[in-house]
Amino acid sequence: MNAIKNGLKQSSINSYVKKMKVIMNSAYKDGHISERFNIPESVIEEIPSNPREIITYKEIEEGIAKITNIHQAQSIALFLMMLSCKGMYPADIMNYKKIEKNNADEVLISELFEKGSEYIKFKKSKKSAKYKYVRINHVIKKLVKILKTTFYITHYLKYSDILAPYNDPFHVFAVDIAANNNIYKNLWNFYQKMIKSVLNYSFTSARDSFNIILEDQEMTNQTRNILTGDITRMELTQMDITKLSDARDKMRNIEDHINREFRITELVEILTNKLKLIGNNLDDIVLENWKTPKSFIASINKFK
Repeated sequence: MNAIKNGLKQSSINSYVKKMKVIMNSAYKDGHISERFNIPESVIEEIPSNPREIITYKEIEEGIAKITNIHQAQSIALFLMMLSCKGMYPADIMNYKKIEKNNADEVLISELFEKGSEYIKFKKSKKSAKYKYVRINHVIKKLVKILKTTFYITHYLKYSDILAPYNDPFHVFAVDIAANNNIYKNLWNFYQKMIKSVLNYSFTSARDSFNIILEDQEMTNQTRNILTGDITRMELTQMDITKLSDARDKMRNIEDHINREFRITELVEILTNKLKLIGNNLDDIVLENWKTPKSFIASINKFK
């Protein structure tokens, strides 16, 4: 009780006591103490899990209104990107890859992709071999452009090695998280503070919000597994072409539903205008004009 009054979390107390139990029982097995150590029931308390909450358009709009600097704007853009891409986590923003449709692995599941559209994929979890697939729609293209441009403004001079090439229109970052874990943690700790300063949500709320929307939609279990990344590529290759086509259409429907539910297209425009108001008019930088290092450096120098 005193520990809690002094600001120690119950989860920390639980963890400490459980570790102590392991140490004491190891000592018992080695004959250093005569009795097995038992944890009194009153010491360990069950911690209720935080209920998932769905964010609203109004909350994001109000968050954009609070923006006073480019870093807060980036945090909102990151959140909208995660929400648009089927509930990404921070690591997914760093690790997602554009799908090359002529790749042998992707040809076998080509019916899952709309002709004429580009897609990205990212792992459901760090150690998973299962992927989520996302069509690069007009909103995602705009968000990538905002993120890519602003991160070159804020990070190019000191951290250019973590950024994707300036003429790559599909990726924001190019960093091996495993080899640069400290950089990854520091970056996201900073932007977690930025998002909290304008929204009363963390980045993980993007996936919670997507999943809550998804739960209310009618679809087959197989299609749901594709949308949530709960199916292996091997299982996808074994699916009937008609079922893959149906899943593709449902993916498009969910994508449109998410865009309508959160009015993401509108929020991106509001965010772009907010960036102008705080002195970062992205219309002055057109990524397509960055044909040479010279033109790129000239654009970035406007914002020094």
